[in-house]
Amino acid sequence: MTDFSDAHNGWIMLHSKSVGRFARTVTVAAKYRARGSSRSIRRFATAEDGAVTVEFVIIFPMLMGFLLLVFTASMFIATISEVQQLSFELARASLVFFDQPDVYPDFCQGLLAERLDVLADNFSRLEPGRIADVNCSIDPVSSLIEVSVDYDFEDDFLSRMGRLIGLELQSVTRRSILQV
Repeated sequence: MTDFSDAHNGWIMLHSKSVGRFARTVTVAAKYRARGSSRSIRRFATAEDGAVTVEFVIIFPMLMGFLLLVFTASMFIATISEVQQLSFELARASLVFFDQPDVYPDFCQGLLAERLDVLADNFSRLEPGRIADVNCSIDPVSSLIEVSVDYDFEDDFLSRMGRLIGLELQSVTRRSILQV
């Protein structure tokens, strides 16, 4: 049994008949409470009870920012890859129109009219409405067909995500060359 009596020089004197763990804990806690604010401030400053929480609050936003950066970059790379693949598929498809000048005098016209939307719909990351420009040309000396595709990122989900991490993604142009 503990008897709380006598206060002497700011200390609470504890008299205890039992020397068990609880009695010692109460004695220590009473001493800290009675000593004053300088000791408790020092104890608070050196305490490590909330250290993990503080580290989490500091590191978590950086980790989420890094994951956002990786996600945005990977989606941007995937979209660029699909634009490149679309330009390659259009260059291959242009051979059909190149060999039939009586149907389409300009093979690029036939390519845009019949194949662009069909091919663009087959890619998961591309939206046909965002294809800003498709240019076709042929070099008569080397017999090379060049098809370039310009894809617009303006106001796209990927563009908005890029702006959050400081990337300005406006448009990308990819070209493919095919020898006739």
